[in-house]
Formats: sequence, C-alpha cells, structure tokens
Amino acid sequence: MKGLEIISADELMVELDGEHCIETAGSNIHKALMGEYLEGAVEGPEAEGVLDMLARFLARTNFRTLRAEDPELAGGTRVRVRIYRNDSGEISWEKV
Repeated sequence: MKGLEIISADELMVELDGEHCIETAGSNIHKALMGEYLEGAVEGPEAEGVLDMLARFLARTNFRTLRAEDPELAGGTRVRVRIYRNDSGEISWEKV
C-alpha cells in the first residue's frame, strides 16, 4: 500500500508525500487498509494490530497542535513517521 510499511503488529512507517498532513495520510491509510481487511486481502493479527494502532493514533492525537508544533507534519514536505506501541502499550510516534 502506498505510503505504508508494516513492520509488525506494533509498528509501522507512514511516508508523507508532501501532499497531505499526518492526519489525512493516516486516515487515508486506515480507510484503505480497513477496506483490504474487510475484503480478505490482508488478514491476521498483524493487520488487526496495525488497524487498532492507527485508529488509536487518529482518535487520541491532537493534530492541530501537532501540525502547529512541527510544520513538516502539516504537509508540503516529504517525511517518514514511525507509529508504534511503546512498552506501556500507548501509541507513540516519531519522525525518522
């Protein structure tokens, strides 16, 4: 899937193409991956983990603040973002 590299059920990489902010890119990837999951094109614990992680990231992140604090995440710049489940089970992210 364009813009997505699944590393494990607890880690993925999202590549922002410069056209979309982190919120839109994450939402588009989640929708596309969910569609593939429902069609049976992707399956198993890894896909379920990634879908859960993306849903939590989208629901719990204050994207307005995130974009204001880091303009690269607001779009217009190519950047890779690692989204992962940390040791305490919370969803974290970092630019790489």
